[in-house]
Amino acid sequence: MHGSSVQQRPATLRLIILYKLVRALISAALGGVLAYLALTGVVNRAESFATQYHHEATSALALQISAFAVTLLHGSHVWIMTGALLLDAAVLLLEAWALHTGKDWGAWLVVAASSGLLPFEVAALVDHTAGERIAVLLINLAIVGYLLGRIRRHR
Repeated sequence: MHGSSVQQRPATLRLIILYKLVRALISAALGGVLAYLALTGVVNRAESFATQYHHEATSALALQISAFAVTLLHGSHVWIMTGALLLDAAVLLLEAWALHTGKDWGAWLVVAASSGLLPFEVAALVDHTAGERIAVLLINLAIVGYLLGRIRRHR
């Protein structure tokens, strides 16, 4: 597997690399946007608005939504989300690079990172079923299965 050229890589492996790169770009962009919004004061203004709305809300649903918004927009939570998104982008880039360059440990890294998140994805599905969550779970299961099969074949 080490040192294989792009043409020798199976289409499935190229798709996994592309998937990891696209996800990394999305995570990095979202992290950058959050950081920008926090640094420019937009998050603080939104938090103030949500807090004010929470104090004036009359329905139970409006109270729940505004309480969630206040919690989500709290300064430290925004920076935690920003850090998590940027860390996710860095790990995804490392995975893509390791697979692209044919590092022997690259497939193991992707298997560990992807399968390590599967319990959280299943828990999120149990909590709230959504199409995109099902898609991410199925994609990650397929990636783990494919790479484990590839690792077995190359031993």
